[in-house]
Amino acid sequence: MTGLSLLTPVRFALAILAVIAISANLPAQQPAPAKTPPVAAKPLRGFKIRVSSQASGEELNQQTDLWVLEVRFKPLRLISVNLTDPKTGKKTKQLVWYLVYRAVNRPLPFKGDPNGVNPQNVFDPTPGEPLFAPEFTLITNDNDSQKIYSDDILPEAQAAIAARERLPQLKNSVQVVGPVPKATPVDAKQDNAPIYGVVTWKGIDARTDFVTIYMSGFSNGYRHVRGPVPFNTLSQALAQGQLRRTTALWNGDTTQNWTNMHDLLETSKTNLSKKQAIEAASWFFVVKPSASGPPAGSTLWRKTLVQRYWRPGDAIDQDETEFFTKGPNDEVFEPRWIYRPEAAPLASRATKPAAKPAAKPAAKPAAKPAAKPASQTSSAETAARDLLADLIAGRFTKAAMTFSPEVLKALPADKLKALWQTLQDQAGAYQSVDKSATVKTVQANQVVDLLCTFEKTPLILRVAFNNKKQVAGFFFLPPPKPKPATPKAPGADSPKPTPN
Repeated sequence: MTGLSLLTPVRFALAILAVIAISANLPAQQPAPAKTPPVAAKPLRGFKIRVSSQASGEELNQQTDLWVLEVRFKPLRLISVNLTDPKTGKKTKQLVWYLVYRAVNRPLPFKGDPNGVNPQNVFDPTPGEPLFAPEFTLITNDNDSQKIYSDDILPEAQAAIAARERLPQLKNSVQVVGPVPKATPVDAKQDNAPIYGVVTWKGIDARTDFVTIYMSGFSNGYRHVRGPVPFNTLSQALAQGQLRRTTALWNGDTTQNWTNMHDLLETSKTNLSKKQAIEAASWFFVVKPSASGPPAGSTLWRKTLVQRYWRPGDAIDQDETEFFTKGPNDEVFEPRWIYRPEAAPLASRATKPAAKPAAKPAAKPAAKPAAKPASQTSSAETAARDLLADLIAGRFTKAAMTFSPEVLKALPADKLKALWQTLQDQAGAYQSVDKSATVKTVQANQVVDLLCTFEKTPLILRVAFNNKKQVAGFFFLPPPKPKPATPKAPGADSPKPTPN
């Protein structure tokens, strides 16, 4: 990392050791296959739901390096397992929700653009092999109250699940990270390096009625999106030549797919009721990136797999046979590929808007307040806290997007995920971060120190930002040792003689 001579490279030792440690520990976490029967004869047994590898012509034209995995998964299931409490070392029986999946890379037919109507952006190829690094989010809804759960790495549950499912090759969300396998044609006799994974959750609210699981990382598809805007705004942009008829659009309805300007205009000509609905809706629209970077005012959306379930909430007797891919009104919940804003805010729908503060009586102008310390006003501190929040929430891809090219090369999203997991294995679970921070300038870089408390030890998270507001340094360091007290002169504390 250039320009950070005061932040010595020795401090990268923790990151390097963490990545090495996770690599060394992974085989030990995999369930032993000694007593498990082979599954080669029936590789698809129980994988009832299949999501094909698919992409539209618009997607293929925009992203020539696009890959999309074919995914099969078994029904959502429950298992009761004795799990070790990391704080006490005691085992307690807990109910674990889990989903077993199988992923295979399939070739996508690049149809091209024979009429030359869709401009293509040609960029340099991505260095290295593409990586499969899945992330899972389970969201529950009960009486309009929403709860969000990230997947848990539970080696004890993983071993029990592998034995139950007769799949010794099951890997958890850290172990499964690796290069995307070479594509296997659909009609091939045998799939090339199929990925078998399991995702686990614990502590799910038993009263839950509706469950939605978002699965990202099964495709590298992305879009830069603006909006929402009124349809009239898009029509004006089209008339002025600022928008193409092939531009992809979406009205925000999760039950509907993306469409394009051409299809909406043609539908409006023939169906009056649909025309009124189209004009009444607000629309998100895709904008093309350029070699200089993402378009201004756009957000990054990633191709994500989503599956919904319904179950009658039961806090007394939970039963895995009660997970249905049909809703209570017979609506069918089929798995779908969608585009979703990266690290989309998922606030509870039950949250009530804050009450307006009572009007205060007019007062005399107060004296100007003293300037706030840097820890309260620094945008660098805010960015460092955002980075920590992404690590805590498991948003490793988003976190890595803030890295400079040099840091990203050394610590991509998959290694960042492994580093965070290993750090907590060694330092204990993350607990809190201090409200105060230290912000200083080191050779034109803004350096922020945050004191984080883990279960076993406190650590300093040091983040350095360059002049482009990119993360140019990222370290976990032991806190400084307290300075020894200055020795007092001999007899300084001795009582003074009392005069006679």
